[in-house]
Amino acid sequence: MINSAENKELLIDQCIFGYSDGHRLLSCSFNIPEKIISLLLPISDMAPGIMNLDNDGYISGLPIPTIKKYALIRTWPAYEMKRPGCVWSHVLFIPFELFSSINNLATLNKYFNKPAGNLSKYSEKITPFYHDIQDNYKISQGKVSDIIECVYDKNTRNNIIDTPTLANIENEIFAFWSHQWPKLRRSFSFTFTGVVDRQTLKITDKNDIIFHLTEGQLNEGKLNSQKNKSKWISTLSQDMMKEQPSELRNYLWNYGKYINGGRRKL
Repeated sequence: MINSAENKELLIDQCIFGYSDGHRLLSCSFNIPEKIISLLLPISDMAPGIMNLDNDGYISGLPIPTIKKYALIRTWPAYEMKRPGCVWSHVLFIPFELFSSINNLATLNKYFNKPAGNLSKYSEKITPFYHDIQDNYKISQGKVSDIIECVYDKNTRNNIIDTPTLANIENEIFAFWSHQWPKLRRSFSFTFTGVVDRQTLKITDKNDIIFHLTEGQLNEGKLNSQKNKSKWISTLSQDMMKEQPSELRNYLWNYGKYINGGRRKL
């Protein structure tokens, strides 16, 4: 839930990227610095190696500390364009302060709008509406466990998780992200890719996790199974599947704000 009394002045800025003589920023609700445009250009374009993009697209996210906002991005295919591979990317700039007031971060999905005609609406700020998510989202404990292991387990070899479809992991991303306390929420970064090569490996240091689209074929090792998972991973994944904040989550929220070093201290 978003506390309207505390955050009534916290508006969400937005922008839209798309094709116009190249992939570029088309509309924005604030005077966005050139450095941030340069940062978002490659992230808002089609992810490397993804050939067939579902109509629902995919999400990615990263913090932008210089403006104290988090960029949550949804990218859709722009099949109406004559040029192959064109996409639309809607960026929501979430104020860091909002992360302490939103119970289920999946509610942010409500603000995404795929372009249809006039782009002027993307030049307006978004006023958050205050409600809890009512939808019954299906969450796989195995997939949540994979994310936990990938992000928190110091023994994990890399931060890449295979997924057969782009939408196949989205609910689990939000479940994991929502469970984090505010300081971790606003520093969490993730993206998608269709290929794992040297170029992809360069971005592993810039993201907490990278989801690799495998076109329906999962590599051995990450099979969304609870087998061979540490007990703490199983306990944490079960807690993340609860609809309402649990005692464990409340405990982490209360004491997490005093922890310096982020998830490295877990």
